[in-house]
Amino acid sequence: MSISNRICSLSGEERGVVLPLVAIGLVTILAAVALTVDVGREINVNRELQLGSDAAALAAVNLLTTGTRTDGDILLEAQSIAGSNGISAAELTTVECGAWDDASSAFTSCTVSGCDCTNGSVNAVRVVADRTFGSTFSSVVGIQTQQTDVESIALSLVGGAVNCIKPFGIEIDAIQGLVAGDVLSVGKNSPGNWGKLDIGGMMSSGTNFHDAMLEEVCHSEVEIGQTVSQGTGFGGSLSNVFADMVAAGKHLNMIIAINDEFRNGNSDTTIEQFCKVDYLSDNNRNGSNWVGTFRIVECPTTPPQGPGGSPLGRVLVK
Repeated sequence: MSISNRICSLSGEERGVVLPLVAIGLVTILAAVALTVDVGREINVNRELQLGSDAAALAAVNLLTTGTRTDGDILLEAQSIAGSNGISAAELTTVECGAWDDASSAFTSCTVSGCDCTNGSVNAVRVVADRTFGSTFSSVVGIQTQQTDVESIALSLVGGAVNCIKPFGIEIDAIQGLVAGDVLSVGKNSPGNWGKLDIGGMMSSGTNFHDAMLEEVCHSEVEIGQTVSQGTGFGGSLSNVFADMVAAGKHLNMIIAINDEFRNGNSDTTIEQFCKVDYLSDNNRNGSNWVGTFRIVECPTTPPQGPGGSPLGRVLVK
């Protein structure tokens, strides 16, 4: 006998008890089916979001091995790659640089430590994405929307600790015989006794040179005996670069390279040693007319160490 026939054969009192139980059972089954369908959809959305977030973090951290590593550059790169993977700018809730520590498997963001993406201690990028989407079936039991979020942390793998200096050098002849406390002036008269160092291959960009002078460049290219290219051009207003350094308190105890000579044109120059200097003033001119005055603090000196150098690759650590 079928269930429907069996129910029909029941007395009125029995049907009054069975029918509500059947209704409750059907609602329970429908709710379970609805939740199963929407849980499956959440898993798919989460997977899509995770893949896009991973791609964005890996692309952004790749910039840390180049001269293009400002906060704005990192954000734009992450947004671009995330967008290509279906994640909107609104869904990309966090893009931040920071330091990943392998020993503790911990990420310290620049928001906490006060650094920015140009800082030599930065070696990782963290991306967080969040998506809210409508329920397909769960709305019948009062669940109107679902939400999922993901986190990706990408680490830049490098060849170990390297020297960190300003991308600025002075010719060794200009400091001969000078000791701590002595003052010297350098200018760009033919061929000149100072120059921009094209460390990382990006210092001919005015923006990159400006940002790197306010912070520093950490790279395996920076060592005694290393031959580096001179940065072409003057990167805009050189006086403004040093004025911004003074305003930010970044003009004292600068570690710079002391080179064999600076030739006309984009010729190579060899690092002979490193010195610590204070920037004092300039003649408020630019280009070949610029003359800067510095005070020797310590010469020679040893540059601070930091991550950077020859990139070995990128890896997702979380």
